[in-house]
Formats: sequence, C-alpha cells, structure tokens
Amino acid sequence: MKKNISYNKEVNIFKLFDLIFQNKVIIIFFVLLFIAIFHFQKKTDPNQDQLRSIALIKKPSILFFSNFISRYDIFFSNINTNAENELNQYYENFRLNIISKDNFVKFLTEYGYHEYFFNNDMPENFLPMLKAKLERKIGIKDISKKDGLYIEGTQSVFFIHSQNLDGNKLLNEYVDYCYRKSHKFYTDRKEEQFLIVLEQYEAAKKIAEKINVKDPFYLDPAIDFKDQQISTFFNNAKLYFRGYEVLNLEISDMKIKLARFEESVDILRYNPVIDLAYNTSLPLVNIRKDIMPPYLKGLLVGLFISLIVIYLKSGLSKRYKSVKG
Repeated sequence: MKKNISYNKEVNIFKLFDLIFQNKVIIIFFVLLFIAIFHFQKKTDPNQDQLRSIALIKKPSILFFSNFISRYDIFFSNINTNAENELNQYYENFRLNIISKDNFVKFLTEYGYHEYFFNNDMPENFLPMLKAKLERKIGIKDISKKDGLYIEGTQSVFFIHSQNLDGNKLLNEYVDYCYRKSHKFYTDRKEEQFLIVLEQYEAAKKIAEKINVKDPFYLDPAIDFKDQQISTFFNNAKLYFRGYEVLNLEISDMKIKLARFEESVDILRYNPVIDLAYNTSLPLVNIRKDIMPPYLKGLLVGLFISLIVIYLKSGLSKRYKSVKG
C-alpha cells in the first residue's frame, strides 16, 4: 500500500512538472509582465527620487537676553522674567514658526514656490491641497552625538522635495523668513511691555502729584527703619512713593529709550544658521525601505498568478473533456 502511495506521488510530481513545461509561455508572460509593472511602479512612486535638504540652526546666546534685561532693568521691576525664560520663549517661537504648515504654505505662496507642487496646473482651492502635500515634508530634528554634527543648542531643519525643486535655496529662505518673523514678534511684544510699564509710571506720577509726594523721603509708615529695609521697601512699594520728581526723571529716560527702541533691540539680532542648507542622505525622517527589490516581487507575483491561470486552465480543460466524452 505504501509503495502505491509513493508511486502515485512520484507520478503526480512528474505530471506537475510536465504541466508547467507545457505552459511555460504563460509563466514567462506573467513573470515578465509583473516584473515590468513593479519596475515601472518604482520609477513613478512619488516617494522615490526625492532629495532631503537640511540646515543646521542654533539658539541665540543667553547673553543677548541678559544684556537686554539688565539694560532696561527699570522696565522689568514689575515683570517676573529672567534671561533664560526669555531665551526659551524666543527660540520656541522660532521653532513653532518653522514647523507650522500654515506658515510654510504662506511662505510658499508669497515667494512663488507653490506652483512647483502642482506642476504649474494650479487648482482654484489649492491651499488645503498644498498643506496636505506638505505632510511630513518639513520639520525639526534633534541632532544626536552619533551623527557627528552635534553641537550644544543646535537642531536640524529638514525639507523633503522632488529633484526639480531647488530645495536648498527654498529652505535657506524659509529659515530666514521664520527668523525675521519670530524676531519681529518678540521685539514687538517687548515694546508693548515697555509701554505698559511706562503707563504705570505715568499713572503713579499723577498720584504722587495729587497727594503732593515730591520725593521718596515721604515713605510709608510700615517701613522698619531699625532693620534698615528702606531700599527693599523702595523697590517693592507702590510707585507713587518714589515721588513725582524721581518718577518724572525715570519716565523721561524711558521715553528716550523707547524712541531708540529699534536701535536698542539690534543687540538681540543673531545669525540662527550654523550651516546653510545642503542635500544629505542622513535618515532624518522615517521613510519605509523595501526589504524585497521590485524585480523579485514581480517574479514571485507573476509566478503565483501564472500558476493560478494554469490551474484554472487545466481544470476547465478536464471539465470540457468529461462533458465532451
């Protein structure tokens, strides 16, 4: 019985090889067809043949903000701030501007780059479509020490783009665009803070004049002269205790500095770019890599499809013979 089973298996294997040989044209056709399909798909895949531009940016020095705050210390007497917080807020706003898709879309339209993403065939409502096309195309990545580019306080800005676009030029312009926007936002906010403090001093001067506090020697009775807390109280007391003569001098000084505000904020200007944008093959983003080459995929799929066709053809042929017989 076992001999018959092994014999039948051997016969079936020979029949299978014979069937495959008889239909070799079908197998070759489907294998070549799917190899061509997968090869063509690789060439037209939008994720292929793309470049990665990268620029290195850095934080400004904390000395910028230390100088800025200490130089205008009188403005910050009632504002809880320090140089490190100011630095972090300044740089975080810069980073948010870079990764904002809305900001990037605005930049592309202002600089005329948006047409590259539609091959000069611009739809009417292109802004949402452009924003969708930019998903995972622009971003910021921390630089690790193993990258060989590590410097304390630096990050990399990357932009993924097609070869027909000068991504390096675009990225350099975009970083500069975000820096100028962030710098203006910060300095405008500082000027608003200064004006608020100036208003407080002017209001305190009116009170001092009204109650006839001419100079800071008319102090609050809560001061403990024995413990020599005069200077501490003077800094923390209500502003009108400074007296309208002192307040008038401080207000005049504030107005002079505000008049020269554009010059004074120049100390905050810095070059945020360590390296201008360049093309790189560093894995800055997670792009899926195919384990199997396209020709091997085409070979396996073509072989599988051809075997199915041969099986169906063989089954139909047997059914046709049985019906005819």
